[in-house]
Amino acid sequence: MPISAGRVFGFIEGVLSLIILAILSYLDKSSNPSNDELGEEVAKGTWNDPALLELSSSNAAIAQDDLWSLDVREGDIVHKLLTLPDGLQLHYISPAKAEQRRDLIIFLHGFPDSCFVWSRMLRSSLSEHATLVALDLPGYGGSDGLPNYGPDCMLSAIEVAIKELKQQYGVNGAPKSNESRCIVVGHDWGGAIASRVAAETEGLIDHLVLINSVFPPHAAGMVKGRIDRARQLVSSRPQGWLRSARDEIGCVGSQLLKSHYIFLFNLPFFSARRFPSIMRYLLNWCYKKASKHDGSLSSTYAASLGPSVAQCHEEASKSVYSASVLARAMAQPDAIWDERIRLYRERLASGRWTRASNSAHSPALPGRRYIRCPSTVLFGIRDEALDPSIFMEGIDDYVRPTSGYKGLAVSIQGVGHWSPLHPLGADVLEQVLTSHITATKSGVKQLETVKDRLQGSSVLHKVSVREMK
Repeated sequence: MPISAGRVFGFIEGVLSLIILAILSYLDKSSNPSNDELGEEVAKGTWNDPALLELSSSNAAIAQDDLWSLDVREGDIVHKLLTLPDGLQLHYISPAKAEQRRDLIIFLHGFPDSCFVWSRMLRSSLSEHATLVALDLPGYGGSDGLPNYGPDCMLSAIEVAIKELKQQYGVNGAPKSNESRCIVVGHDWGGAIASRVAAETEGLIDHLVLINSVFPPHAAGMVKGRIDRARQLVSSRPQGWLRSARDEIGCVGSQLLKSHYIFLFNLPFFSARRFPSIMRYLLNWCYKKASKHDGSLSSTYAASLGPSVAQCHEEASKSVYSASVLARAMAQPDAIWDERIRLYRERLASGRWTRASNSAHSPALPGRRYIRCPSTVLFGIRDEALDPSIFMEGIDDYVRPTSGYKGLAVSIQGVGHWSPLHPLGADVLEQVLTSHITATKSGVKQLETVKDRLQGSSVLHKVSVREMK
């Protein structure tokens, strides 16, 4: 079987990424020691970097217990477990004292995070308007792992989880404005998964919110379109063709650089256990970015790691983490990440979803390339992983709800990839979600409501809001 040029290019970029990250991880002491080794060095006093001190085993263990113990309510957040009909157990958190509301908002996190990336949202005033649920993806946090992480397992699990949560909280869809609705908010991989579910089922999700995320068919279409236009410019050579071709291909090159780690993860010989210092370097980079505006390094690390063995042996109100989560807790951290990077390796973004549900409520529409519900796309323009020229431009053409209203596109200046953790990004997301709920109830256009709310919070000058056409 001939090898495609794309696969050759991906292999070469993956190898280059491996070499460069190996050098960087060697130079960066914070990625070299394991957590146990780091704890020993901290005890000896030979490490004095504040970031390293925060990542010591003792600090991480304390943070892990604070976050993941089923016996403890993390501030005003409570842990809950959802068992799907096939026995898969998923963990989620929600506001402890919130009353059940008409509308349901389900939050899905990305890599390498967990449900706690949404803590700020759960503690916000949103709970006054809707029931809030932040779900751990399968294989992450306190949720069971899957036999594989391709579309058939992952998308089916999330589809069924949404159905079960809707039934549990009394949400039946909103063909009429006065009925309850299900809003799904996804960041990073959470958004990619939610957008595929929204595109390939009917009536399951009433409104989709993507925040610094991807709708895979749109991203693929944008990259292909820019490359094709650059080729046409090179072949026809009109006046100014060189600059135009450079502009077309420039953002594609930028995204390829930002996506280097994806090519690394897809190398056939790469694993976190084989290259632990490289994996730790990448994770530490993520932790530092994520904790910059919200929380400490140790709590960010503990949140991504999930429950420890001790927490898995606890029983609270007859709830307990499953054997799958316990096995993950007993494994070395590097082994945990070998399972989680399978999101990138098993064609979750591009593979065909052949086992989608065929229930009457959400009939399967495999391979559909358009999102069939109103959507809001928020994007922190300083995203370190995703180029806005690829993932924001042209998104209107890929949102085709059955109703006339498509949704909003919101750009946020000065905010990067972890926008749900950034004070400005979190504020904008809260205002957008609140405005959607209140605007639908009152019949006012959402665009006007969003602008009014943002004007009231004095951040409108940093935010660009437009209605999709």
